[in-house]
Amino acid sequence: MNLVVVTLLSLGVQQEGDAVAKLIERLKSDSIADREDAANALRSMGSRAAPALSKASAGRDVELAARAKALLRVMEVDGRLTAGLKKAMPELADRLATGEPHAWTEAFIASLDTKRHPTLSFADRDCLAGPALAAARDDAETVRLCQAIAGHEFRSAIPELVRCWRTSHGSAEWDPRAAAAAALFEMEAVEAVADLRALLRTATARERWGIIDLLGALGSRDAVPDLVALLESKDDVPVGTILRALQRLKAPEAAPAAKRLLPSGSRRQAAETLAATAPAEILAVVPLLKDDNPEVRETAARLLGECGAKGAIESLIAVLKDKEQDVRIAALRALGELEARDRINDVLPMLQDPCGRVCLAAGSALAVWRARDAVPHVIGLLRHRSPEIRWGAVLTLRELNAKEAIDDIARLLQDDNAACRSAACGVLADLAAVRKAPQLAAMLQDKDEDVRATAAGALRTLEARDQVHALKQALKDDSVNVRYRAATSLVLLGERDHLPIATQAGHPTWLNALRRPAEWKRLRQLRLEWSGRETLRQLLERIAKHADLTLELPSPLRKKHDAWLCGPGHVWRGVGGVSGLEALKGNVAFTAATFTGDVAFSGMTFILEEGRIRIVSSDEADIFWRAWIEEQNRAPRTPERDD
Repeated sequence: MNLVVVTLLSLGVQQEGDAVAKLIERLKSDSIADREDAANALRSMGSRAAPALSKASAGRDVELAARAKALLRVMEVDGRLTAGLKKAMPELADRLATGEPHAWTEAFIASLDTKRHPTLSFADRDCLAGPALAAARDDAETVRLCQAIAGHEFRSAIPELVRCWRTSHGSAEWDPRAAAAAALFEMEAVEAVADLRALLRTATARERWGIIDLLGALGSRDAVPDLVALLESKDDVPVGTILRALQRLKAPEAAPAAKRLLPSGSRRQAAETLAATAPAEILAVVPLLKDDNPEVRETAARLLGECGAKGAIESLIAVLKDKEQDVRIAALRALGELEARDRINDVLPMLQDPCGRVCLAAGSALAVWRARDAVPHVIGLLRHRSPEIRWGAVLTLRELNAKEAIDDIARLLQDDNAACRSAACGVLADLAAVRKAPQLAAMLQDKDEDVRATAAGALRTLEARDQVHALKQALKDDSVNVRYRAATSLVLLGERDHLPIATQAGHPTWLNALRRPAEWKRLRQLRLEWSGRETLRQLLERIAKHADLTLELPSPLRKKHDAWLCGPGHVWRGVGGVSGLEALKGNVAFTAATFTGDVAFSGMTFILEEGRIRIVSSDEADIFWRAWIEEQNRAPRTPERDD
């Protein structure tokens, strides 16, 4: 029985081979139609006809060899295309096989047009992405293709993105190298890690810098031994870049090298890496508080506070005499973090520092320590001859939640210095000084634009509905900023007719107050106290729980989101805590910093829904609010009342 089967199969193979040979012979026909019929028949046989065609392509018959080669090329391209793509674009294989390489780019761009090709699936488009990028004609097209590939996550193009990143140079206007790196990061292209690690061994100095940065951004723990080995080598390597990558990777293996490099030219980054990888050893950076470079001194002071290095308190007290204001500010903040309340007598004199920002940092430390006994001393500084100190004092009273100072602060509304008047407007609102609303309304006539804008916002914070008329008059202000602030306040006070003016500058988070007032109110009324160091995720969950809301995070939760959520959450530690709304806005509604020199992480924000807080990207929120505003603008409006 088996012999019969083998015999029949052999006969079938022989017959098919004879059929292929005859079809190849017909490729030499003088008849165009006959040649096309033979070519189509061979194409339909696919790989079964490939060996005979390969033999013909190497034969002495030049014309037949050329036709066989062309047919093999078409068959090779045809095999790379999906059935859905071939159905939507029937002539595509021939066009790609016989045309210029840029035909792949044109086909890919056309496939992204969902109106023209609604039936194409992700897989249909994905097979075009890599060749399309390879055939891009210029830097501008390359950048747009990288963005499209990242936006749709066409992962088959990852090897081509690596090649593009390595070989491109770009211009000031279009930078394919940065675009390729951004795409790899956006796609969390772990598939590229092996290639990048292999390139690390043979790369030029310029390439090595970028590879290391990308490995850190992609969270490649597998690369840690390679990076540590580079630090230990005697080669000319980008030490700062390696340390930054190891810092992102939080690799404990890097701590010894980071500690060893503290006296080096990369000492600032070495300190950052040590703090991230071995915070218990952070006292090793104390000598950097005396470094010649003020940026190094500032970094050292900040890290000592962040890592809870109580053993550094005496050294930080000494730094309060540093000649650079940013270093003094970092030291004061660190002392606040370290809960060094017993050193209050060293901090009180800093309230009279010539720099207002230093005064404010001292006030913040006092507030963190809940040093309410310092309020009378700070009130006295409201009459200081230096406007910088008066400005710092009024903001410090806000930090101390000093409602007993409201009348003293209100006197600063007549201060000669515009910054002091503006600060007084804002602080009176933050201290809920409702009885001062008429005085704040009068500040809408102030000669300084910033003061008028702050006063308009303060009336909104105080919910001063009895000052609506004054806000409507401010809509005629010469300043765009004042008109915007006045319109925003009017909308939030119930005057929705002014929504078009209030949203001209973008789509801010306060629109949630209009769309979901109940949820907004819950968050605003919630008071949050500092509860120790916590991650951003823990903080968001705490806000949602205490506001009786559910939390909805981005789905699927990407690596970049997870890294962001694992970062620190910030809650004001001072007197009175902070509202849940301010904590949410301060931690989420921001433009996220770039993770690397090449790769940016788009910002995150929030949208309130019924019973829940939805965390979304800024781009998604922008689309959402644009549609919502258009819907509101189409709705019938009530006649405006001039009350």
